[in-house]
Amino acid sequence: MDPFKKKLAQPVVSTWSSNVKQMLQASDDPKDFHDTLVAMLQSNGERYQFAVSLIQEGWETTVSKHQNNWVNMGVVGALILSVLFSAMNQPFAKSPADDMWRELRDFFEKALVVLIYLSTTFGLVAVILSITLLVHMSFFVHDPDDLLYFMLVHTGSFVDLSLIFCLVCFGISVPMAAVVTLEDPTMLITFVPVAIILLGVLGFYLRSLYLLSRREKAKATPSHKQSFVQIVADAYAQIQLENGVTEEPTGEGKVVEVVSPNRADELHESSM
Repeated sequence: MDPFKKKLAQPVVSTWSSNVKQMLQASDDPKDFHDTLVAMLQSNGERYQFAVSLIQEGWETTVSKHQNNWVNMGVVGALILSVLFSAMNQPFAKSPADDMWRELRDFFEKALVVLIYLSTTFGLVAVILSITLLVHMSFFVHDPDDLLYFMLVHTGSFVDLSLIFCLVCFGISVPMAAVVTLEDPTMLITFVPVAIILLGVLGFYLRSLYLLSRREKAKATPSHKQSFVQIVADAYAQIQLENGVTEEPTGEGKVVEVVSPNRADELHESSM
């Protein structure tokens, strides 16, 4: 049995329906909101994941979650930026030791400078983008319609990528700094464990990213998507029936005209 169908039998689905109804009631154009949300549910990647998160958590919780994420990433980027800016102003002193690493130190010294500048730039970009997204969201997102449009405009994870590149460049520069500033055997004792630890952390990150991405793709089956589309369609139909003559969406995002019972009586009396 599909695990999602088991989940549908639980009361949590009523919470999801309630979240969708609340968003439709707060929307300036419920039909347009419905169509946009259904289109996102039928897509893949970040848009689909955002639409599912919106249904499960509600739009206000989703706004708060994104704001917290951007604040956290901005703070991390600012901390790294402060450390790297100090390194830019106080270059590493190259070791004068005449050992087996002497010929490589000139190359590593130049590469270290490049990595520090790249890491600083990516850290600055992460901070700027975090502040920009926070300010724009607080200024322009006031209802579910604004939130959908905002997330459609900002579909890329540029803050995440900037911070990741910043950390990768920063991580590579650490063992390089050991080669430039230290001499044998201290350099070798430092370089080997530092490089192994950083490679292990990178492997852990890539493994986690791969497994979680594969799970997300496995969950995004046609039946899974259709179940969410049906939740949105049912909530839209209920809202429209409460308001009289309406257009009720089908499970595939199409619409057919329906008339509420009270409104049908009024139409019948007016035709007599």
